[in-house]
Amino acid sequence: MRPEPAVAAFEIVEGVWLELIEAELAIAQGMSGDIGPGGAIVRFGVKDSRREKSRLESSGVATGAIVRPGSGQVTMFNVRDPSGNLLSFYELRIEGE
Repeated sequence: MRPEPAVAAFEIVEGVWLELIEAELAIAQGMSGDIGPGGAIVRFGVKDSRREKSRLESSGVATGAIVRPGSGQVTMFNVRDPSGNLLSFYELRIEGE
């Protein structure tokens, strides 16, 4: 059994996270397409993921599909910057809101 990729997550400012993943372990787990070339993902919290995706696309930015991983409380989509780094936009859905 292989260990899960090592991840360190830091909230830079409210709603903006930097996740660092050990690239070698991510590649071994088949996650290399999910991270940037340096093993980092920057995640930005947004109020409305569909609106933000539409805004970026109208500016010519190629975006990935909106997904709901895990429990479905988060909707998110990814884009790549010109250097190939992964940028992720997420909306946290809190029940009752």
